[in-house]
Amino acid sequence: MKNISVVKQRLLIKLGAGVGVAAAFNAPIGGMVFAIEEYVKKISPKIATILVGGTLGAVFISNLLTGNQPYMGQVSPAQLQHSWHHIPFAILIGSLCGLSGALFTKAIVFMTVNKTFFLNSWRKKHYLINALIFGLIVAFIGHLSSGLSFGNGAGSTTQFLDSSTDAPWYYAIAKFFGAIASVSAGVPGGYFSTALSIGAGIGDLVHHFFNTIPLVQFYLLGMAGFLAAITQSPITAVAMVVEMSGSSQFSLPILLSCFVASIISEQFGDSVYHQQVLNYIDPCRYKETL
Repeated sequence: MKNISVVKQRLLIKLGAGVGVAAAFNAPIGGMVFAIEEYVKKISPKIATILVGGTLGAVFISNLLTGNQPYMGQVSPAQLQHSWHHIPFAILIGSLCGLSGALFTKAIVFMTVNKTFFLNSWRKKHYLINALIFGLIVAFIGHLSSGLSFGNGAGSTTQFLDSSTDAPWYYAIAKFFGAIASVSAGVPGGYFSTALSIGAGIGDLVHHFFNTIPLVQFYLLGMAGFLAAITQSPITAVAMVVEMSGSSQFSLPILLSCFVASIISEQFGDSVYHQQVLNYIDPCRYKETL
């Protein structure tokens, strides 16, 4: 990287983020959209070629190693029939995801970035004790939730989707606080799978009150809505969830949920990624990340 200009280095990092997402979730379109929507604000034919080529290569290798299966399983088309009656539910779930996503972002930023919070300066000198304390909190939450709060939630969420069974009522709550405690412990990790799991739990909670509509639809609306809320990248959220679940015929309600969630979340601040960037760069350079 020494002989590559700073501009090209930044571009490669941004493109790499999209390629990584595409390979990790077997969602090539979602990965490309993520790179463009979140990082690459100006797209040129050359950049597009690099992005498409890198994504195709990464997904191809991933498929060779792990197989070509949707990340969240395959949803039956019979469960995705919808009409205008779904509009209120998409708006409702999108609103709940927008509010809870903004709260999640605020909590993550407060616990990891906010310099006025004493723990953020204390943990730099006592990182082992900090990890022990929050590790015990994570274990306690896991014990209360019978282990459902552990991990990124991809396995349990996929199981709920495949079987069309209700998640426990506390699923979203356990994943929500378990994720915050894990990040506070200093454990590196992403937010995508966790956001999908929390969103699925929110959708399930709403379904308890409106159980005449297939549960899978509420799962999808919640998954996409919460992901859109914390990333504030609604198009990415739509592409990711549709690709990962094979639910293209349900894309319009998902799109509505994502845009409602993103708009509401934006009223409370920037995305979790942009706010956490402030912990690593000079605040005066923050606009470079937007």
